[in-house]
Amino acid sequence: MLASNYLGITEHPFFSEIEELIEKVIVTPADVAEQLMRSEIKKREQYESKAKKVKEERAGEAEIEGKVCGTSANMPKIK
Repeated sequence: MLASNYLGITEHPFFSEIEELIEKVIVTPADVAEQLMRSEIKKREQYESKAKKVKEERAGEAEIEGKVCGTSANMPKIK
């Protein structure tokens, strides 16, 4: 319920493991929320990093393609 209220998450692969651990140790709802948020932040950062890398690779490929195809952007201007 905490994850749903704070993070809008209704399912997560770690829910059953988290529930078992909560029964074994004393933690506050804030402790649990912090750990779930760390997981989500780390995942988001990984996706953003990968998206940036793909974008840079595509830009590099487009630049190479432009040079190979001889687009007008790479041609000297004739006066």
